[in-house]
Amino acid sequence: MRSLSETGATLAVTGKIKTIPILIVEFVERGEFNQAAFACVVLFIIAFAFLIILKHNKFSKTSQ
Repeated sequence: MRSLSETGATLAVTGKIKTIPILIVEFVERGEFNQAAFACVVLFIIAFAFLIILKHNKFSKTSQ
C-alpha cells in the first residue's frame, strides 16, 4: 500500500489551486531543476523569516 504525502493529497484534490510544493513538483516533472531549486530556497527563506519573527515576538512579550 502506498501512502500519500501532503503534496500528493493536494494534487489529488485540487484543480486550479497551486501551492508552492505543487509548483515545485511540476518544475521537477518538467526537468526545470533550477526553477525548482529557486522555489525551494524562497520557501525556506520565508519559513526562516517567520521563525525569527515568532521567536522575537515571544521574547519581547515575556520581557514586558
